[in-house]
Amino acid sequence: MVTVREDLALEASFWAQLPANFKYRPRVAAITSKNFAGFSPFHNYPSGRKEGNHWGKALTLMATAAGTPLYFSNHASDPLDKDGSTKKDVGHTLILGPNGSGKTVFVGFCIAMYQKFGATSIMFTKDNDSEILIRALGGKYYPIEMKKPTNWNPFHLPVNETNSAFLKDLCRHLGAKGRTLSDRDEKDIDYAVDRVLALPKSNRRIGRVLDYLDITKQESVYTALSRWCYASPTRPGQRDGENAWVFDNKHDELMENFGSVPTTGFDITRFLDIPELRTPICMYLFHLTEQLIDGRRLIIHLAEFWKLLDDEYFEHFAKDKLKTIRKQNGMVILDSQSPSDALNHPISPTLIEQTATKIIFPIPGARRSEFTDPDKGLGLSEREYELISEELREGSRMFLVKQGHGSVVAKLDLKGMDNELAVISARTSNVRIVNELIEKYGNKPELWLPEFYKLKRAE
Repeated sequence: MVTVREDLALEASFWAQLPANFKYRPRVAAITSKNFAGFSPFHNYPSGRKEGNHWGKALTLMATAAGTPLYFSNHASDPLDKDGSTKKDVGHTLILGPNGSGKTVFVGFCIAMYQKFGATSIMFTKDNDSEILIRALGGKYYPIEMKKPTNWNPFHLPVNETNSAFLKDLCRHLGAKGRTLSDRDEKDIDYAVDRVLALPKSNRRIGRVLDYLDITKQESVYTALSRWCYASPTRPGQRDGENAWVFDNKHDELMENFGSVPTTGFDITRFLDIPELRTPICMYLFHLTEQLIDGRRLIIHLAEFWKLLDDEYFEHFAKDKLKTIRKQNGMVILDSQSPSDALNHPISPTLIEQTATKIIFPIPGARRSEFTDPDKGLGLSEREYELISEELREGSRMFLVKQGHGSVVAKLDLKGMDNELAVISARTSNVRIVNELIEKYGNKPELWLPEFYKLKRAE
C-alpha cells in the first residue's frame, strides 16, 4: 500500500472517510481481488436476529466485547436463515454464575423485558432476590415461611380427572413417608381422596382424608399423613401435625389468583434443603404451573434447579415436560450459583441437552471437564472454557452467550441506573424498606415505588 500526502483535496479526503461519502474520494483506483479480500475479510461477531424470532422482535440489544450490537433472544435461531431454522421455538435457557457475578441482575433484567411480549412468568427464586422486581411489575410474590400457614388447599382444585389424579399422587407421597406403599394402601388413599372430593367445596381439605383411613395400623398411611393435618374434633386425641401449615388450610388464595398477573414469584429459600417439604410443595406448585401451559407465552424460572428437581417424581419434568412446554409456546430458565453441583447432578445432563441457550458468567477455577466434556458437561470449546475461567473478570458485567455451535462474549452494563438496579437486584435492606412502604402505601407499585426511589436518592 502506497501512502500519499494530500493537499488540494484535503477536505474531500476527510469527508470521504465517513460512511456513504464515496463521491468525495479523491484518488479512486482499481484494486486486485486479493487486495479486496484483505480489506473485506467478512468475519465479525454474531449479531443475533433483530426481528423474526419465535416471539417476534429480539428480547433486548446488548453489546459484544468488541462493542458491536447483539440482538439477544432466548429462542435460538439461525440469523442467516430467513425463517430462523426449524428449531427456532426452543427457548430453554441455562444460566450459570457464582455469587456476585451479575447473574441476578441479568435474570431480573430479562424478566422485566419479557413484559413487552405479554408473557406470563412464574419464578422460583432464592434469598428474596427478585421480590422487589416482582412487586414493582405489579406481580404476586409469595415468601414461603416455615410454620406460617400458606393459605393453600389443594382440595379446592376443580374436580376433574387431572386434579383427582394429582391429589392421589400427593397423598400417596405424604402417606408413604419414604417407604413403598402396598397396593392396599394405595387403594385406601384413592378411596379416601374420592370421598373427600365428593364433599361440598367448603368441607374439602387434606385433613378430611384421615376420616376415611384406618387408624389402627402400625406405621400406617394414617400416621404419616396426620403429620400434614391439623387436629379435628372428629379425631379425638390427635395433635396438630408438624407440617399442617402447608396444605391443611380452609381456603386456597394461591389457586384463585394463579396466572392472573404477568409475574408470580415464590421464595424457595427456607424449604429448599428440606426434602420432606421441598418435594410436596414443588409437586403442588408445578401442578398449578402446568395448568398454565395452554399456548400462552409462558416463562418458568427455576433458581437452583438441581435442588428443586432432586426427586424421582420430577424425572418426567426433565424427560417430557420440557418438550411439552416448548411445543405449547413456553420456555424454562434454569439457573444456579453452584455450577459444579448443578453440572454433576444426575438430572442435569438431560436438562442441559434441552437448553438451546446457555449464559455463563465468569467462573474462576472452573473445572475443565465439567465445561468441555460433551457428554457429562456443557460441551464448551477450549476457547470458550478459557474465556469463562481465565479471561473474563468477575464484576466485568461480561458473560458468554452460547447458542448452538456459535458463541459470543456480551456485556450488560446498567451503570448509572441506580434506581433500576435497586429494584432488579434486591438487597435484604431494600426488601425490608419495600415491605414497610407497601404496608404504608398499599400494593400498587405506582404508589410505593416513587417513595422507594426517593429514599434511595437520599442515601
